[in-house]
Amino acid sequence: MSCPRARHSRSYLLDLASVPLELTLAAGDDTAAAVGHPVTYRAKFTPPEGIEEFTVRWNFGDGSREESTNRFAPTGNGDEVITSPIIHYFDRDEDSPFIVTAELEGFGDSVLAEGEDTLVTTVSRLPVIEVFAGENQVVESSSEVEFSASFTRPEGVTSITYTWNFGDGTAPVEPDVSSSENDGQIKISHTYENFRPNPYVAILTVTGQTDVGEVEAIDEVLVFVQETIGVAAAELDAGSTTRDAVRTLQAVGVFLAKAGLWALILSPAWLIGGAVLFILLRRRNALRIPRRRSE
Repeated sequence: MSCPRARHSRSYLLDLASVPLELTLAAGDDTAAAVGHPVTYRAKFTPPEGIEEFTVRWNFGDGSREESTNRFAPTGNGDEVITSPIIHYFDRDEDSPFIVTAELEGFGDSVLAEGEDTLVTTVSRLPVIEVFAGENQVVESSSEVEFSASFTRPEGVTSITYTWNFGDGTAPVEPDVSSSENDGQIKISHTYENFRPNPYVAILTVTGQTDVGEVEAIDEVLVFVQETIGVAAAELDAGSTTRDAVRTLQAVGVFLAKAGLWALILSPAWLIGGAVLFILLRRRNALRIPRRRSE
């Protein structure tokens, strides 16, 4: 006859074995994000003994599909590990902030583990910087071009920098934006040394930092560089000048030779001589005595 107390004890031990271990999961600090820009999430935890398989599932709180990962790497802090990055894009800011939840599940021989953590992601739209690179310009080669550009400074945008790329192969120019340039005016000069039929494209890029990421704006201006009329004597290349002179003389010599040949062919002396020869031949034929027929 079995003992009821013994059966109850075995059932109680089985229930204890099936209870998951509670693990501490760190999903990271609260963060800010911009609409349409990537946000990276990673979680940390310390695996217990006897469990080697883990899965971390992320719910972003915006109604999008959950993402999960089972890949981890050591952090160098004892046995702690960190998950592979999960990248998410928020497509709206109307319901911001969003509560992002990370759930951990671990599996081992008759052992389960669970953990959970949440963080808040505040989503907003990036401010827009308006940039005007200036009017198109027409200059002569080796002339200095004055650029007068401007940009706006939206609220919340800090650490503004700008870069000019003049499109002629020279290095981009990155002047410092001092605190005195609060009006957003940019004045700079550049010299285009060489003429070309197509315009140069000068590009102005303005970059700023916000709480939700970097914001950038670009505008461009066309510079038409015309060939300089007139050449200074000091700029003449002696070697090129000599070669050009020789080629010119050769062309003149060939022309004169051909002209002399045609002049000789069409000379009046040839015409007169030919006419005299023609007349003599005709007279000779006229004076020739016909032979008498034999009787």
